[in-house]
Amino acid sequence: TLDIAGSFILAGMMLMAFNMFVLDKQDAEVLATNSVIRQSNISEATQLMMWDIRKIGYGTEPSKAVLKAEKNEISFLGDVYNNGSLDSVGHSFKEGISKGNNKKDMLYRSFNGTTVASDLDIRRMSFTYLDKNRNITNVGADVKIIIVSMEFEERLVNPGDTGTTRRMDFRITPRNLFFPK
Repeated sequence: TLDIAGSFILAGMMLMAFNMFVLDKQDAEVLATNSVIRQSNISEATQLMMWDIRKIGYGTEPSKAVLKAEKNEISFLGDVYNNGSLDSVGHSFKEGISKGNNKKDMLYRSFNGTTVASDLDIRRMSFTYLDKNRNITNVGADVKIIIVSMEFEERLVNPGDTGTTRRMDFRITPRNLFFPK
């Protein structure tokens, strides 16, 4: 009878170990899926921003195309979709926006008066503007190159774990600003 009881105890322990393995595997899969979704969202937002910024000045006078050139915000005119229509576009980053009980850092894109906010776990974002001589400027007419710097955090769901902060910088030279017709 001790052999049977011991077998039941051993089988129970093995079943518990297998269940723990399955649960850990599921947690890891959820974390991986969330990470991929978050990275995909950030990638889409940055690709859209890069697309927009490359279109600065198309369909208008390039020296009047950049309307606002600030550290956390850019707004400009350009024919973004090459349809003959002049578009007003802006990208901005605002820290600590209240959203329910939480404060969130938000990325905004405005397009012809419609603004869309995105909560993408971006912690910092800034624009740096360079003139034709590669000197820093905030004068819209002098902007020839735009550098966008972003830091975003991958959050982990386990208490006590720290997220990984990643940094991404990209430099855009809108052809219509640097090489006007």
